[in-house]
Amino acid sequence: MLATYLAQVSALPTYESCAGWTFAIYAAVMVLAIVTIWAYYPETQGLTLEEVQARIDESCQKPIIGSDSKNEKARNRSKISSMELEQPSSRH
Repeated sequence: MLATYLAQVSALPTYESCAGWTFAIYAAVMVLAIVTIWAYYPETQGLTLEEVQARIDESCQKPIIGSDSKNEKARNRSKISSMELEQPSSRH
Protein backbone atom coordinates (compact mmCIF):
# COMPACT_ATOMS: atom_id res chain seq x y z
CA MET A 1 0.00 0.00 0.00
CA LEU A 2 2.84 2.36 0.78
CA ALA A 3 4.47 1.70 -2.60
CA THR A 4 1.18 2.40 -4.39
CA TYR A 5 0.75 5.64 -2.47
CA LEU A 6 4.31 6.74 -3.26
CA ALA A 7 3.83 5.91 -6.94
CA GLN A 8 0.61 7.95 -7.07
CA VAL A 9 2.09 10.92 -5.24
CA SER A 10 5.32 10.97 -7.24
CA ALA A 11 3.95 10.25 -10.75
CA LEU A 12 2.89 13.77 -11.70
CA PRO A 13 5.91 15.63 -10.25
CA THR A 14 8.22 13.08 -11.90
CA TYR A 15 6.48 13.52 -15.24
CA GLU A 16 6.65 17.31 -14.97
CA SER A 17 10.38 17.32 -14.21
CA CYS A 18 11.58 14.34 -16.28
CA ALA A 19 8.91 14.18 -19.01
CA GLY A 20 10.29 11.44 -21.24
CA TRP A 21 12.15 9.58 -18.50
CA THR A 22 9.24 8.92 -16.16
CA PHE A 23 8.57 5.45 -17.54
CA ALA A 24 12.28 4.58 -17.46
CA ILE A 25 12.55 5.65 -13.80
CA TYR A 26 9.57 3.51 -12.79
CA ALA A 27 10.88 0.60 -14.89
CA ALA A 28 14.27 0.80 -13.16
CA VAL A 29 12.62 0.73 -9.74
CA MET A 30 10.58 -2.33 -10.77
CA VAL A 31 13.70 -4.13 -12.06
CA LEU A 32 15.46 -3.39 -8.77
CA ALA A 33 12.46 -4.77 -6.85
CA ILE A 34 12.36 -7.95 -8.95
CA VAL A 35 16.09 -8.56 -8.52
CA THR A 36 15.81 -8.00 -4.77
CA ILE A 37 12.89 -10.41 -4.45
CA TRP A 38 14.63 -13.03 -6.59
CA ALA A 39 17.84 -12.76 -4.57
CA TYR A 40 16.47 -12.69 -1.02
CA TYR A 41 13.16 -14.57 -0.95
CA PRO A 42 13.22 -18.38 -0.97
CA GLU A 43 11.33 -20.45 -3.53
CA THR A 44 8.29 -22.03 -1.86
CA GLN A 45 6.37 -23.42 -4.83
CA GLY A 46 5.38 -27.06 -4.24
CA LEU A 47 6.32 -27.03 -0.54
CA THR A 48 3.96 -27.66 2.36
CA LEU A 49 3.61 -25.03 5.07
CA GLU A 50 5.62 -27.24 7.42
CA GLU A 51 8.49 -27.47 4.93
CA VAL A 52 8.46 -23.71 4.45
CA GLN A 53 8.51 -23.20 8.23
CA ALA A 54 11.41 -25.65 8.55
CA ARG A 55 13.40 -23.75 5.92
CA ILE A 56 12.74 -20.44 7.63
CA ASP A 57 13.72 -21.85 11.03
CA GLU A 58 16.86 -23.37 9.50
CA SER A 59 17.92 -20.11 7.89
CA CYS A 60 17.27 -18.13 11.08
CA GLN A 61 19.53 -20.42 13.11
CA LYS A 62 22.55 -19.88 10.88
CA PRO A 63 24.87 -17.29 12.44
CA ILE A 64 25.90 -14.32 10.38
CA ILE A 65 29.45 -14.69 9.11
CA GLY A 66 31.89 -13.02 11.45
CA SER A 67 29.54 -12.76 14.41
CA ASP A 68 28.59 -15.11 17.23
CA SER A 69 25.07 -15.66 18.40
CA LYS A 70 24.12 -14.47 21.89
CA ASN A 71 24.17 -18.02 23.22
CA GLU A 72 27.66 -18.66 21.84
CA LYS A 73 28.94 -15.41 23.36
CA ALA A 74 27.48 -16.40 26.74
CA ARG A 75 29.06 -19.87 26.48
CA ASN A 76 32.42 -18.34 25.56
CA ARG A 77 32.22 -15.97 28.54
CA SER A 78 31.43 -18.84 30.90
CA LYS A 79 34.31 -20.90 29.45
CA ILE A 80 36.70 -18.00 29.96
CA SER A 81 35.56 -17.39 33.52
CA SER A 82 35.78 -21.11 34.38
CA MET A 83 39.28 -21.23 32.88
CA GLU A 84 40.29 -18.26 35.01
CA LEU A 85 39.00 -20.07 38.10
CA GLU A 86 40.91 -23.23 37.21
CA GLN A 87 44.27 -21.50 36.78
CA PRO A 88 46.36 -21.55 39.91
CA SER A 89 47.12 -18.24 41.46
CA SER A 90 50.71 -17.05 41.06
CA ARG A 91 50.54 -15.25 44.41
CA HIS A 92 51.23 -17.22 47.62
